[in-house]
Amino acid sequence: MSKLDEATLDLVWSLWSELGVPGRERRHRTVAIDPEPLIAWTPFLAERDPRLLGLTFDWCVAHSAQIAKARLPGLAAKMPPRAASALAGFNGALARHGVDWRPRAAPAALDRGRTKMTLPMQRPALVRFRLRALCGASGRAEVFAALLGVGQRAAPASELTPSGLTRRSVERLLGGLAEAHLVSVEGGARRRLFRLSERRALKGLVHVADIRWSDWNRALSLVAQLVELSAHGSQSPGIRRVEAARAWPTLTGLGQSLALAPPTGSPERADSFEALLHWGAGAVAKL
Repeated sequence: MSKLDEATLDLVWSLWSELGVPGRERRHRTVAIDPEPLIAWTPFLAERDPRLLGLTFDWCVAHSAQIAKARLPGLAAKMPPRAASALAGFNGALARHGVDWRPRAAPAALDRGRTKMTLPMQRPALVRFRLRALCGASGRAEVFAALLGVGQRAAPASELTPSGLTRRSVERLLGGLAEAHLVSVEGGARRRLFRLSERRALKGLVHVADIRWSDWNRALSLVAQLVELSAHGSQSPGIRRVEAARAWPTLTGLGQSLALAPPTGSPERADSFEALLHWGAGAVAKL
C-alpha cells in the first residue's frame, strides 16, 4: 500500500477502535468522535480492508439505535458519487438486518459476523453518546455537542449546525433551548449568537474534561478527496498534473480549516501530483 493508504486505514481503524471495534491502536482517546460522518465515509475509505469493513458493519447492526440516522442523507448528498454509492450499498446490507438508514441501494456483499459488539460510552472520546443517553439520538444532542465544542464563546447557528442537519432545524432547536433558559442569546435579530447557560454543569454531567473537538466530516472529506486523487496514479504525467492542479486549492483549503499546514510549492510545480499526495499522507496521519 502507499503511505496515503496506510495513513487512511490507520486513521479509520483508530476511530472505530475508540468506538469499541476490536482492532488497532487507539490514537483518538481525547478527541470527540462524531459517529455519523465516520459511518458515512467508512464504506468508501475502508473498501480495501474487508476485516475493518466487516467489523464496522457488525457495530452498526448492534448499535443502530444510538445513531442519528436523520443526518446520513444530508451527509451523503454532499459526498462524491463513489463514496455516496458505497454508503448506499452498505445501508442496503444493513436493511437485511432491520436497520433502516438512507440512502439505500442494492446491498453490498456484507453480512453479520459478530452478534455482540461493545460501545464503551465511558471513554472521553464518546461524549456524543453520553449526550444521546440524555437526549436520545436526536438533533438536540448534536446541538448540545456543538455548543460544548465552541467553548465558552457565543456562536451563530451556522457554526452550531452539525454536518447532515439543516440550519433551519438547528435554529428551531436553539430557539426551544433558549425558551427553556438552557441557552442564552446575544446579538441582534440579524445575527443571533448562542451560548450554553450552564456550560460547566453540562460538562460535569457528561464528563467532558480536556477533550479536543474536530469537524470529522470535513476531515474525512479531505481523506476521501486524497484517495480519489491517488486513483489517477497510473495515468500519464500530464493527466496527473492536471488532476493535482484541480484538487490543490480544495485540499489546501480543507487542510487549513483543520489547522494543517498547506503543501509546499504551488500547483504549477512539475511534481505537483506526487507532492500533493506526499503532503496528504502526512496530513492524514495528523488527524
